[in-house]
Amino acid sequence: MKHRTMRATISAYLGAVLIAAGLYPGLDTWLTPIPVLHALWHVALFIGGALLIYGLETLRMYARRYRRMTM
Repeated sequence: MKHRTMRATISAYLGAVLIAAGLYPGLDTWLTPIPVLHALWHVALFIGGALLIYGLETLRMYARRYRRMTM
């Protein structure tokens, strides 16, 4: 279970980093003239959000499971 918890934690952190990097001020205006990079920017934001939600929900599920086992 430690390995799965570590993977979920890394996913959550990676998602937060992708979102923070994607929301850097002025980045969208710099990427707008290049359609491929602008599309990749949108994909990075979407994947960052998905990884963040996956990581946090997985950690919440493991915490609930651990709490039930110890009661």
